[in-house]
Amino acid sequence: MKIAHEILLAVAQIAARRQDKELLVLLRRRIRPLEEDEPELAQALSQAIASAGGLGAMRKFRRLAESPVDPDSGLQLLESIPEPQTDIIPVLDPNTKKTVDDFLRQRRHASDLRQAGIRPPSTIALLGPPGTGKTTLAHWIAAELGLPLFVLNLVSAVTSYLGQTGQNLKKALDEAKSQSCVFLIDEFDSLGRTRADSGDVMEMQRVVTALLQELDRWPDHSVLIAATNLPELVDFAFRRRFDRWLRLLLPGGKERLSILQAHCRAVKVPTKYLELAAIGLSQASGADLALFVRRVASRQVLDRLPPLEALWAELQEVIPESEIPEEDKRLFVQKARALDPKRFTYRNIAPILGISHTTAMNFCRVNPKS
Repeated sequence: MKIAHEILLAVAQIAARRQDKELLVLLRRRIRPLEEDEPELAQALSQAIASAGGLGAMRKFRRLAESPVDPDSGLQLLESIPEPQTDIIPVLDPNTKKTVDDFLRQRRHASDLRQAGIRPPSTIALLGPPGTGKTTLAHWIAAELGLPLFVLNLVSAVTSYLGQTGQNLKKALDEAKSQSCVFLIDEFDSLGRTRADSGDVMEMQRVVTALLQELDRWPDHSVLIAATNLPELVDFAFRRRFDRWLRLLLPGGKERLSILQAHCRAVKVPTKYLELAAIGLSQASGADLALFVRRVASRQVLDRLPPLEALWAELQEVIPESEIPEEDKRLFVQKARALDPKRFTYRNIAPILGISHTTAMNFCRVNPKS
């Protein structure tokens, strides 16, 4: 242990002497737990940095781990997640999964690419409607790469004061660039809105220009992820600034079943009934499916219903609010009748699908027109 401490002190001195900001930031973030667990080592680290870089270096070192704030509101510009974790692995369609896996593979072999004179990909844009898992995917990418995650706080970053939004954005980006990390800008269309919008103000157009310049200078030791529900509002100049553009779609039948199964670990529902739910929830996003499972679990606890009864009760409320395609209605009736014709009678199924029981019966005929 003594040798490890000596090595750590030597590294701290080298970092201070060379003004290696990324390494100093790492030391600063790790020194806080030491101040409680090993106060003597924490003090020795501070003294090593001061002796190598002087008192000025010590003062800068103490400020390194402080999150940048908006000067007017005092609100933090970044949400910091040092060790991002996700219990649910994102369920992606095969093409999207292949692109994500390829991106991760290149990031994991970034040093090999640099040695070959190839710049590793460092920016990725996630597009898609709300609830398709853009934020979850960003967290998962950070966890897979073993990097801290910084999330831009738009509420504090965007202000009404002239020039302040651009300054806040630069401070947040500078913080993210100071170390290896994943930096997420959610609701990217609010900052990168097209400059052709005649209703926009010059202030936000300047922000777009600043963002474009920052992307051109983005270091390849970090990953920048932009997520938006409204890609049509994003300035076209961003198109070539991102290494990957991923469109996350509403999950298909297989993906819906996988998502339901992932969230149903604590809700004991047989797979065959989850298959029925996946058909009935054909218009649901990943977030909708997660919420559906939580409601089923709540019914089990509060109404003391068996898993299947809780599932069916929730389906009876959710499905009538959805616009289910005719083919999915047909599949739902056929699946329900095959599962349990006594429980799922035509008169029981038809009302929640918004059809007559005669139509429901026709769905199960081999040749409805005969």
